Amino acid sequence: MKHLKYFKESNSDYSIYNIDWHFIVPHKLTMIYDNKSYNFVNNPDTNIMKNIPLVQITYQIEGVNWGLSDCLEFDLHFLNLQNGRLKVDVDITWGNFMESEFSIVAPNKVDVIQCTSKDSRFDPSNTVFAFDDSSLQSIVEMFNKIDSFSITTKDLNFLHLCGKCPNKKTL
Repeated sequence: MKHLKYFKESNSDYSIYNIDWHFIVPHKLTMIYDNKSYNFVNNPDTNIMKNIPLVQITYQIEGVNWGLSDCLEFDLHFLNLQNGRLKVDVDITWGNFMESEFSIVAPNKVDVIQCTSKDSRFDPSNTVFAFDDSSLQSIVEMFNKIDSFSITTKDLNFLHLCGKCPNKKTL
């Protein structure tokens, strides 16, 4: 069963703002940065903010890692397009750095705006920001709980360790 029903019917009692997002988001994500893995958790006392039309999902790093940002955040901006399709603009931020920005238009059109990985226009160092296989699958499952979305891990390949940014470097 889909957890998020018909965003376009925002006056209904069942919208993105009056559900408990803790049941929808992945509880644990493994992020890979510069060939090192970091585990982030979202537990019931972790902050999930619902500010129309934005949902902010915050993850905290497991353990103590001095000198590292301990916050990983997903900002989901929900939009209804004129053709009746749902669009979500997604920002993934680690600490103060925007690591990835992309949009999903139902059912499965993914457009990458910015990413930090191989062939990035914004990070010429080719530093890799990625998620492990199970975390990427969990992210896909989270989006597919939104009514009318049907994406796969291939659609989010730019967030995988072996993936690369679809935006080629330009001079």
